[in-house]
This record gives sequence, structure tokens and C-alpha cells, in this order.
Amino acid sequence: SIVPRVVRSTSAMASSSRALALVFGLSLLGCFEPTIAQDAPAPPPPVPPPPVPGMPSSVTQTTTEDPDIEMHAARARHLSTVEVHAKSTGSNIHFEKGAWVYGDYEGAPDIQDPVGCQKACEADAECFHWNFHVIQHKCDKKKRNGGHDSDKDDWIMGHSSRWFKAPAASEL
Repeated sequence: SIVPRVVRSTSAMASSSRALALVFGLSLLGCFEPTIAQDAPAPPPPVPPPPVPGMPSSVTQTTTEDPDIEMHAARARHLSTVEVHAKSTGSNIHFEKGAWVYGDYEGAPDIQDPVGCQKACEADAECFHWNFHVIQHKCDKKKRNGGHDSDKDDWIMGHSSRWFKAPAASEL
């Protein structure tokens, strides 16, 4: 088989070398900036169609409240409920922010507010303290032992009237 050969003349090669040297020299002097082929920038995104009258917007906006703000507001609301109940009935109800830790006795799943939690504890001879979770609306009745933890911001706790009448643990 015959393979064609391309032969360049010496003068053509010298001419190409001189042109390349000239471009290189001019670019070093700052007189010439060679262009390098680059990818073209991406086209802009298409313009969205105008909204159709009477149709709801496809843009959904959600707002998320800070859980701490929600918890503090719930606690204030529930503490206010207990305070109003105490004033309107003349009851001497003990309540405060925090939880009575330890002394677990039983839950009261049907109770949905701190006043009901306090009443459930007061009606139970074994209950000395009550806890109400302000977000989950959970009532827990507690026995005599344990202690108050005021760092539990999402709880309201209180003592039954028998707690104030009960002999100290050292007297038992």
C-alpha cells in the first residue's frame, strides 16, 4: 500500500516559527493578548410564565417559630391559667416553673392543663407533687421523695396541700 507523505518546505516552517515568535514577543511586551478558546457562558434561565388570574401561586412560604419562643409562651400561658384559677377560686395552689424530679408515681393521660393536673394530684392521697409539660400537655403525679429542678423550662410543677402538712423525712 502506498502511504502519502506530507512534506513541508523549509521556508514554510521558518515562516510559521517567525510568526509564533512574533506573537509570543508581542504578548510579553503587553501589546498583544492572544485569545484562548473558552466555553461560552450559559444562557440565562427562561422567564417564568405570567401568573394565571384566579390560580393560587406555586410559591409556598413557610414560617417556623423558634421552639424556645414557643415553649416560653406556652409556659407563660399555662402559669397564667393556674394563677387566674387560684385567684378566682380562692385556692391556695402552689405552682412554679420547673419540674419535680424523681418520686415518679403515675401519669394522668386524660389531663390537658395544669389546673387539672393539680386537682388530680390533690385528689390522690399518694400524690405529693405534680408536673405539667407545657408543650406536650402531659401531667405526671409524683410521690414524696425527689426534688425541684428549676432549669426545666418546659415544665410547671406544684405541691399538693399534703406536702406542706407532711412530717419531714427525718421525722418518719
